[in-house]
Amino acid sequence: MSASALRPLRIGEILDASIKIYQSNWRTLIGLAAIVVVPFEVLSGLVLLSVVPNSSDLPNAFRAFSHPGTMQSSDVAASNGASLITSLSSNIATLLVTAAC
Repeated sequence: MSASALRPLRIGEILDASIKIYQSNWRTLIGLAAIVVVPFEVLSGLVLLSVVPNSSDLPNAFRAFSHPGTMQSSDVAASNGASLITSLSSNIATLLVTAAC
């Protein structure tokens, strides 16, 4: 590599190079993101469905996942725990997708 090729790049040149990289490798990037995100989203959906207090809030296909009855203090704790789990898994998925890209 010649010394003239190692000059500092301007912002426009950096952005142009990164856009070209994304355009040439978009299938790989989407595949990596899907491999990471889909399992985390399925887990989040199942966790949230397990703590829904009223099955009338759900579509018919998902009513088997909910538990009947009114919301009690243990249900509030379970709902808070489910929210914490989904938040943590979302943060982990975001970190992994960022690292993959």
